[in-house]
Amino acid sequence: IQESLEAMIEKRRGMDLPILDKVIGKANTKNAGLNYTHELKIFLDTFDRSDIYFREIVNQKSIHKIKEFCIDLERHAKLIGAESLFKLAETLSLIFVYDKLDMLPIYPGKYHVELQKLIEEIKKELNIK
Repeated sequence: IQESLEAMIEKRRGMDLPILDKVIGKANTKNAGLNYTHELKIFLDTFDRSDIYFREIVNQKSIHKIKEFCIDLERHAKLIGAESLFKLAETLSLIFVYDKLDMLPIYPGKYHVELQKLIEEIKKELNIK
């Protein structure tokens, strides 16, 4: 039986995932032959203020750009161990799979909140004030 997208999203919402799981992130970057600290810096450079861009492309209903953004976000978040943001990106991908584009407008706010928490954690990890 195929469960509804709403049910799947509700189930995921209940899961308390770490904002930044350094053990997972360090393992992922090591397996990819990358430096964890360097990848955190790249994430900051790439995604800092991306919540503004995400809100714009959602408002413009620019589906292709939103899909590309979600793929990049999912890949980078998974790499550094940003578990809660990775799950959010995965959920966004499901919106496309189930063609529930009318749900997109609720996500810029959720993304903003998750991104801010993650940036704070990364800055702590990198000792950036």
